[in-house]
Parts: sequence; structure tokens; C-alpha cells
Amino acid sequence: MSHLHAKDILIVEDDAAMLELLAIGFRRAGFSVRTAPDGGQGLIQFRSRPAAAVISDLNLPDADGLQAISEIKSCRPGTPILAISGGGFFDTLDLLALARAIGADAALAKPFRVADAVSLMCDLLSPQRAELAA
Repeated sequence: MSHLHAKDILIVEDDAAMLELLAIGFRRAGFSVRTAPDGGQGLIQFRSRPAAAVISDLNLPDADGLQAISEIKSCRPGTPILAISGGGFFDTLDLLALARAIGADAALAKPFRVADAVSLMCDLLSPQRAELAA
């Protein structure tokens, strides 16, 4: 992962307002942010230019968030992933637990504060955590 910028993240979220809110918050915190409106676009972007970390909603059109998490972890197992969800058809906590089981490193239930997501992502990208994962 040494060729990846440590603060280069990809945010995959189909709710345009939430996507914009997250992108602004992470940019203000010093992150380089790329965005995708659905799981399929997120996977295309990740395959063409992997990010240091990914934030993915779980209820997405095209490829859902669980599929995206699984594929990202399959091709780059060390990539930290923060799963986010407001539920949809499934119980939010069950869906987030499933995301953790298939590879998400952390999970947040909507609604949440952007500052909490930024703090969690900073923890996921911390050098100490990377050393523990290696």
C-alpha cells in the first residue's frame, strides 16, 4: 500500500446529499476524496485506481455495498473499509454486523455525525493500526 496516499479515500453512497456532506467533511479534514453514486461505479473506480480506504453505504443500486466490500477485500485485503447504513429493507444493526463479518473494518449506523466518521477513518488509517494488521 506504500504507493497509495494514506488519505486518499473513496466514498460510495447513493444519497446525493449524504455523499456531498461526507465529501465536504472529509476534504475539510485533509482527505483526498473520490466519490461514486453506486456500488458498480465504486468498484470500477477502485479497480482502476485503488484508494487507501473506502466508505461504503450498504443499500446501493447496481452492486450493493456488501458485494462491493467483498470484492474490495478480495483484491486488496488490507484496505480499511467503513460500512454505513440506514437500514432499508433490513435491520440496520444486522446489516452492519453482516458487513463486519464479510470484511468491513468498522461500521456506523445512520444518522451519524460526519466528525465521528472522520475520527473513525483516521483510526483505521493510523500507522499503529497498519503495523498491527501487517
